[in-house]
Amino acid sequence: MLDYPAVSAWLLDSATHLHHGRVAAARPERLAAVAAAAAVRAEVAATVDIPERSRVDGVLRLPSLGAARLPAGPARLTTSPEAVTLAAGGNRLAIPRGPQREDAGWRPLHRLTAEHAGLRLELLVDGWEPGPMGGSVVVGDADLSETDAGRWRAVLSAGWRLLVSHHRCAAEEVAAVHRMLVPLRSAGPAQASSTPSDAFGAVAMSLPPDPRTAALTLAHEAQHAKLSVLADLFPLVQNGAQAQRFYAPWRPDPRPPSALLQGIYAHLGVAGFWRRQRLVERDSPEAEVEFGRWRAASHDAAVALLGSGALTAVGTRFVAGILRVLEGWCSDTVPPAAMTAARRLARQHRERWCRTHGGSWCVR
Repeated sequence: MLDYPAVSAWLLDSATHLHHGRVAAARPERLAAVAAAAAVRAEVAATVDIPERSRVDGVLRLPSLGAARLPAGPARLTTSPEAVTLAAGGNRLAIPRGPQREDAGWRPLHRLTAEHAGLRLELLVDGWEPGPMGGSVVVGDADLSETDAGRWRAVLSAGWRLLVSHHRCAAEEVAAVHRMLVPLRSAGPAQASSTPSDAFGAVAMSLPPDPRTAALTLAHEAQHAKLSVLADLFPLVQNGAQAQRFYAPWRPDPRPPSALLQGIYAHLGVAGFWRRQRLVERDSPEAEVEFGRWRAASHDAAVALLGSGALTAVGTRFVAGILRVLEGWCSDTVPPAAMTAARRLARQHRERWCRTHGGSWCVR
């Protein structure tokens, strides 16, 4: 349970608040819900008292299991190998043992699975903290209808077939990294996605419009997850260098070096996706344009970061390795018309950025 992404995020958040003396904001009482979920999953005999304050919007969430609506007041969970009950305010609620069984007052987490060619993706849908995230809104698990879950299953299943069939290495990484989906409601028409660095295993994304977008988004976000782990293990950016700001060809705002590095590594994955996908979509120029654009964008950003002095020795070695891969891809032939379109898109992005921010990045 301590390794479950939503619990990891809560643990770090609470520990940080407590460390700084912000006891009221720490919510340590949620540990009771974590203990209750652990008892249920272990199928042991236990009694756990759960304070009312551990609820979110009046709903008691048992991490990795589901949510219960109970009368006001503290709750008591009683579990044994045979049965699980929740009691509050004189009411008793039996929690079904089956992970997908819904009952009055109890809503299990949706589980999305996709399998193809011997490779399986399994995601628990858990909007554990409904609210804003990166400009989008987290859809609470209780707000996701069975119809919505069906749409997710359909597009992820088709996207998974594409990823496994034509991007097997990326699919193996996605299957190893992602195990919890945080559904988002995008603020605009574009696909929204992010990877919470404090909740390894979770991927946040809005409903993809098509299977290809689903496959690309999963592969993209797996890059972020991998780099977050690496950055936890090794310092990649020099202390004090975070004050520097850089142009990122995929963002509307200046980025500090750590964020630029995240973008470079993520778009290395994006460029790699389109490099393979153009062999699948031989009759469409879009894949060629996307490959040409993100290959060049990642390369230019890596060169800039490598020459900035912002990286540690390990960070320098890492980015130099990224650059060697991208330089190898630069020898791949892209049709002239596609390369012209890619350069035009890159130029338009830089011009918009420069009209807003200016500075040395706009001197060519």
